[in-house]
Amino acid sequence: MTSLKKSQVAAENVAALLEEANDPSQTPERLRAIWDSTKSVRVRKAVASNPNADSKTMAMAARLYIREVIENPSFEMLNLFAEDKIVKTLYDAYMEPSKIGSIMSIRKTVDRTNVARAVMVSPHLSSYQNLHDVCSVLSSVEFSRELKDPDVNARVRKVAKRGIGFYQLPTLLFLRSNGVLGDTDLGRAFNRMGTAESRTTRGAYVSTVFEYVGKAANDTRYKQILLDFVRINMAHQVRDLVKTIRKKPETLSDTNLLMFSWLFRELLRADVECKRRQYKEAKQRYGYSSYHSLGDGCHSYHLSDLVWVMVSLRNGCGEKSITDIDLVKMFEDIKRVGFDSDYGPYSCELKFAEMKFLTGRNNMCRKLIELKDDRAFLFYTTCGLMWPEWYAKGDISNPEYQVVQRLHRINEKRFANGEPALYTYSYLDDFPCVRVAQGHGLEHNKEAYYTNKE
Repeated sequence: MTSLKKSQVAAENVAALLEEANDPSQTPERLRAIWDSTKSVRVRKAVASNPNADSKTMAMAARLYIREVIENPSFEMLNLFAEDKIVKTLYDAYMEPSKIGSIMSIRKTVDRTNVARAVMVSPHLSSYQNLHDVCSVLSSVEFSRELKDPDVNARVRKVAKRGIGFYQLPTLLFLRSNGVLGDTDLGRAFNRMGTAESRTTRGAYVSTVFEYVGKAANDTRYKQILLDFVRINMAHQVRDLVKTIRKKPETLSDTNLLMFSWLFRELLRADVECKRRQYKEAKQRYGYSSYHSLGDGCHSYHLSDLVWVMVSLRNGCGEKSITDIDLVKMFEDIKRVGFDSDYGPYSCELKFAEMKFLTGRNNMCRKLIELKDDRAFLFYTTCGLMWPEWYAKGDISNPEYQVVQRLHRINEKRFANGEPALYTYSYLDDFPCVRVAQGHGLEHNKEAYYTNKE
């Protein structure tokens, strides 16, 4: 028998059972048999609504379809409360959900899932706390199944939007994934969360960030939602994004790179302002200043690392040998995110497979000499990625000697233009060398990131 024929037979069986279950003259024994023979929601609801169902069938039905049981004309006559205390709990949850308290506090002998279902379908649902508990207990499949009822759907939406500023982050994401809340509602909720005290699961966090990164790239209205969502989560959760990017090459697109660099700039500015405000408040309150520094407790710290990881992976750093890496192409990525000018207060995180004193030095010098763009050459030699000291003694064919000569030429031009020198010192005795000044980009302004000032 083909799958199509099987489905047709199943549908016919359900239709026949539904007709029997709706029959007001059906015997209690047959209704019990119908209940046991199928898992069809429509059929079982019809059994729960049939006045001829006996107390045992009604007690079983109450655990799943409390509304149909309560609305059954024979419900009160069967006196199910005396026979089954669980039905009493479900009845209370349905009739007065606001008085049942937290569903999570209900003793384990009662099925919390059924209580949550009773609360959700209750016509008296009005408390955002009750809805929060329902979202914590029911699975997405169970929740969406109950939402198919138009009355339940409308009531849940009303309660959800009325309590938009009180839900925890997992509840908001749950309601959104089930279509109760939209992006606008989520944006309102995120905007009301003032501090980074929220936390959600790794999977939900990562999927939500990448979803809004994609949306924000095409519609600027989503940028604020993305910004607020990352802000209200704990800073270290950005590490989950880094782990995902390392495992999934498809996340290394130009769009993602640009959006995460924008996110880094925005949250870096927010982190600096926050630290300055803390410094000012501490000074006013205690009469002396305390040090408030940028570090791994800040979102921007981890986002800086994330952007560098993307640049590194896009260009094979840490995997390819130095001779196989295209420094010109990598510098294009660095310029794309603005890190050539200023990459903020955190260290450069580029990593190469060969950067040891003996094995990789000459190879890297050759790559630097091949760069036609002086700006790219200066960035690589001053960004903290290379060695600070360069030895100036040797044959003219020596790659490191050629690097130093190019540094000299560039330095002379800078001196003629009144720009600061690239060297912190030069040492000419025994083993002549120069030490290159290290910076965080060619136009880096470190004062812009001072946090201990008013």
